[in-house]
Amino acid sequence: MLLGKGKYGVLGIDIGSNSIKIVELQEVGSNYRLRNIGEAPMIQGWIRNKSIVDSDAISQT
Repeated sequence: MLLGKGKYGVLGIDIGSNSIKIVELQEVGSNYRLRNIGEAPMIQGWIRNKSIVDSDAISQT
């Protein structure tokens, strides 16, 4: 899911069953360049039946 343009670029986030991934893209002309990427493991129990159960724990990650 793209979070939209901000002061520092475009952010995207993927909350999966095994990890949380986030990317920051920088607009360069009509293209985008990858500025940053991060990944953190998901703890079992944070997501159940494709729904977020512990949003506080995920946001702290």
